[in-house]
Amino acid sequence: MPTKIVGQSEAIRKALEEAYRLAATDYSIMIQGESGTGKELFAEYIHKHSSRSASMFLPVNIAAYNSNLIDSELFGHEKGAFTGTSGQRIGVFEQVGEGTILLDEIGDLSRNLQVKLLRVLQAKEFQRVGGNKTLPMKARVLAATNVDLEKNVAEGRFREDLFYRFGVTLRVPPLRERPEDIPLLVEHIIQQEEPNLGRTYPSWFGGDCRQKLGKIMGESPYPWPGNIRGLQKVLKALLIECVCYAGLEEFEERVTGLVKQKCRSEAKAVDGELSRLISNLVRDNIATYPLSNTSVRAKINALLVDAISDGLDLALNVDEFRPQSGKEIGDILGIPTLSSSNRNCLPRNENDYIVKALKNLGHRDELPDKVNELIAI
Repeated sequence: MPTKIVGQSEAIRKALEEAYRLAATDYSIMIQGESGTGKELFAEYIHKHSSRSASMFLPVNIAAYNSNLIDSELFGHEKGAFTGTSGQRIGVFEQVGEGTILLDEIGDLSRNLQVKLLRVLQAKEFQRVGGNKTLPMKARVLAATNVDLEKNVAEGRFREDLFYRFGVTLRVPPLRERPEDIPLLVEHIIQQEEPNLGRTYPSWFGGDCRQKLGKIMGESPYPWPGNIRGLQKVLKALLIECVCYAGLEEFEERVTGLVKQKCRSEAKAVDGELSRLISNLVRDNIATYPLSNTSVRAKINALLVDAISDGLDLALNVDEFRPQSGKEIGDILGIPTLSSSNRNCLPRNENDYIVKALKNLGHRDELPDKVNELIAI
């Protein structure tokens, strides 16, 4: 059976062999790997090589839902279960039947839902939110994460019993452990991207040029922290700048220079991604917070401090780029004095560091109006 997973390296062959062996079982499997390594493709590979292949494969990105909505997404709800619900909803555990569910980014699952999922996996049954009818759970459940769940278990952020309920772990190797696959991936992406460019490739962009492009990218010392997704982003820019709007004479020189330039830009973007992800953690919590008698400023202060102290392992999973100290975190956020030791001493007035950090995080258009009023000071 053909696979969408591209590569011939020893690392990828071992991962595929392990996935094939696991597909024959009916275990719940934890697929671990950095962002952009292709964890969903491995989950689909396991499903297609299993006895459930004739049924549905359904990925669910936990990180795309807030804690209120994911409960309904997974288990469904009855009419009137929430304010504004006008009818019954069928959750993915019912929709998939005897197929396979992938719970992507399971590390983002709230503690309450971790408990509920554990019960479902143990009892093989569940109830819709707001209902009292018990329904059988027939699906196989796979999970994927880009964080170190063992570390999260040790720190009390992920339930140990749920972690061990996924009795088998499949590790998907990062791109830096399989650089020999980069030329193959480059050719695969080139073929995929032509329909999206709005024009056909010029006649000179044949096998030799494509091999040169793959070789240059494969020999780059850049560690590709975004893995295949990061490779694809850089390659898209190269196809536009060096193929669609350039000629054969300048191709190799332009490609060599632009690979270095784009990779430097991608490395710098990692710091911005940290700010973005912390901002999302804060935003999601504030968006569901009812504005009551509690001070909005006090709530924001607490949320941001929690996001900084607890969210870094969720935000970054490439060790080379993870901040190593409170000072590094503060530098990224524009508040260099921030550290664990002085958190309790942060000033709480209109010039406090928390408000300054929120301003520096950006993406303010996604925050509630009340919060933007506060940080506009």
